[in-house]
Amino acid sequence: MTVGKCRRGFTLLELLISMAILAILASVAAPSFIKQIQQDRVTTHANELQAIFRLARSEAVRREQQVALVIESGDWVIKTTENGQLTEVGRFTIKHSSIEVALADQIVRESGEVLATNNILITDNLTNTQDYRLCVLVSGQSWLGEAEQNCS
Repeated sequence: MTVGKCRRGFTLLELLISMAILAILASVAAPSFIKQIQQDRVTTHANELQAIFRLARSEAVRREQQVALVIESGDWVIKTTENGQLTEVGRFTIKHSSIEVALADQIVRESGEVLATNNILITDNLTNTQDYRLCVLVSGQSWLGEAEQNCS
């Protein structure tokens, strides 16, 4: 009786089959992963926009003076007066070319209120992602909602 050789490792055929299965799984998962990245991009911009507004509101209350949110070169900039000088406190910048934000100048009073209700749309040029709307009431209260919903 002869004892067979002990084989270890993969054959070339087993390796090719494993790679083919891996390639098929990757091709199925890739579109979903890309959509998730695109959605995260819109969500991140919406959250950053809301954070900048809340920072402006808290700065107005803390400093007990008006704070302006102004558009400068496509950015939303928080400006306040400090020691007679106009000072930048914060800035919202659009970081990707596919993102569009309908910014508008805004004044935040020392009470945290704003002069007018604002309705800011955050979109991208893709149809497979959820767009957002930042709603700002005269009281200064703000929230993010789906773009299809109205602020009222």
